[in-house]
Amino acid sequence: MCKVSVLTPTIRPVGLKTLQEGLEEQTFQDFEWLVEVGLPNKNGHDLNKAYNRMLRRAQGEIVVSVQDYIELQPDSIKMFCRAYEEGKRFCTAPVGKVKGINYGTNQIKWDWRKSGKVDIEFRDWEIDFACGSLSAIKDVGGFDEKMDGWWGFDNVNLAYRLSLHGEKFYNLPDNKAVVLDHNLCTKYPFSDKINKKMYSKRFEDFKNGLEINYI
Repeated sequence: MCKVSVLTPTIRPVGLKTLQEGLEEQTFQDFEWLVEVGLPNKNGHDLNKAYNRMLRRAQGEIVVSVQDYIELQPDSIKMFCRAYEEGKRFCTAPVGKVKGINYGTNQIKWDWRKSGKVDIEFRDWEIDFACGSLSAIKDVGGFDEKMDGWWGFDNVNLAYRLSLHGEKFYNLPDNKAVVLDHNLCTKYPFSDKINKKMYSKRFEDFKNGLEINYI
């Protein structure tokens, strides 16, 4: 199987413990784990810069993006690898949210990814639990650091540029993970910086041929 780089940006480092335990129990162990711990500030966040810093260090053929406070299945990394080797170079997978530290199944609220849908649009590639080709991400210049002044759409921004290069996107309904509700840990500090107008402008710029190169 291919070599994997697991990427985790976080502003809630206490939430890394759950993820670390899940990674230690993976049936596939040929991976490295790269973490970027950041702190919120009044000027915004640096999520895209953090991803690019990890991508520059990454040694894997594929990258698996996994958020903090997430509980994995033992075969999670293996399922991403298998899909990649079957030609599904960019995948996302279901995440169920729980409201308490007890991860019991009766508390889980699953998102749309558990629906069974496999072929998805670029805008549906969610990076809280996803994989992708490192070389393809480098080919489009990495994450758009311009968006660090505005919250949101980071995954769609990257996926759109990948789609312009011919990449397709998939959902893996069986590769389920469970996560503690973010706002019970640390409230999103950047919600007041959402700027859909800026997102749309960047979208149009890329459509008209703008290229970026951060990595």
